[in-house]
Amino acid sequence: MSSIFEGMPLWPGHQKPFVMVNQTHEGFKERFGTDLGFEAHNWLMSEHTGTHTDAIFEYDPNGADLDHMPLEYFYGEAVCLDVSHVRHPDWKPWQSLKARALAQLGRGEEALTAMEAELALARGVGGDRVIGRCLRQLAELEGEDGEPRLEEAIERLRRTPARLELARALGALGALQRRLRRPTEAREPLRQALELAEACGATTLVESVRSELYATGARPRSAALAGVDSLTARELRVATLARDGQTNREIAQTLFVTPKTVEVHLSSAYRKLDIRSRRDLAGALG
Repeated sequence: MSSIFEGMPLWPGHQKPFVMVNQTHEGFKERFGTDLGFEAHNWLMSEHTGTHTDAIFEYDPNGADLDHMPLEYFYGEAVCLDVSHVRHPDWKPWQSLKARALAQLGRGEEALTAMEAELALARGVGGDRVIGRCLRQLAELEGEDGEPRLEEAIERLRRTPARLELARALGALGALQRRLRRPTEAREPLRQALELAEACGATTLVESVRSELYATGARPRSAALAGVDSLTARELRVATLARDGQTNREIAQTLFVTPKTVEVHLSSAYRKLDIRSRRDLAGALG
């Protein structure tokens, strides 16, 4: 047999192989708001399927099983891909990492130069998410002069599904406006940042933005600890799909995650909703 695939012909009684989509190019772009995609599949197959790697033990009870076969039985020639020519700040954000390190060392001018170079590269390849991220990072290095860049970053990020990156930009803008003694103006971007950060489950960002809101004189609501309002965006999405009748595996394929991840989200949702099973989801979610 030259290929292994789900639904392939098998001898009666042999174990079936399973193929699950871990990530698709389009799904990755939509989920993370990137311009470059990533695709991978998960394989589940027995040692007897397709390649018959267990053939020695299969016919000889004293033969070597899979755990004791020579490793060279299971690999061949490698293929080396040279991607050194790829210049995309989403895949190789080394200049922004360098800028962060330089800033921490007190070498501000060098940090700005490195970050400006990555922003220029981002503008060259295009894509609102990566440009927005670079604008926000450069603005944070510029301090009081960074407000126009933050406003552009927010404008661009609103056009993408990158909710967490948008929350960071809104939070940075609100924090800057608060430091510039414009607390009333700062409250709205901070409130939006808090809502997005809570929906993304970004605990550290939530705490930071909440502190900034308190510093403006606002009193942000406490995060709900139970009920539908306490669910993260992903928990609510998983629970809704389960309520609508999808199995864990179907949900995993819809959201490009593993079934185990679905189980974790459902267990958390059950606890927060104070229910025991998916049969109770309709009543809990309404």
